Amino acid sequence: MSADGNPFAIHRDKLIGADYSAALSLQAFVLSLYNGNTWKFRGDSLSNFDEEHFHAFCQLAGWYRRFTEGCPVFMATCREMIAERRKWAAINLSELEKLRATDPADFDGSASDLYYCIEQCEKRYENDQAHYLIGRDD
Repeated sequence: MSADGNPFAIHRDKLIGADYSAALSLQAFVLSLYNGNTWKFRGDSLSNFDEEHFHAFCQLAGWYRRFTEGCPVFMATCREMIAERRKWAAINLSELEKLRATDPADFDGSASDLYYCIEQCEKRYENDQAHYLIGRDD
């Protein structure tokens, strides 16, 4: 099974390195195929798809239905997506640690802005832990 015609190769630009709503929803779908226990896809996120992304969704779903995890491009793409998320998680953790160490008087904004930023990073950190992105090497 070559990468020619493989939607995981064709739509790689939407699956790796893309950080916008429709792409993130498509990525969530693909990761849910890889491991549905850890990665959840919300069906209501289909409304995020324009025609291009919905077409990609249909192609990816059809290919997966046919080849499942026997597709090496699918497997490699998912591993790369998870590695990318681990990098994002490490960046978030670094930012969280920096924010926690910040004196509110030194923050560029109000103290409540600082606490809000900390809260958002903490939520992301908890989500990263739930997805095994922090503290694991595999």
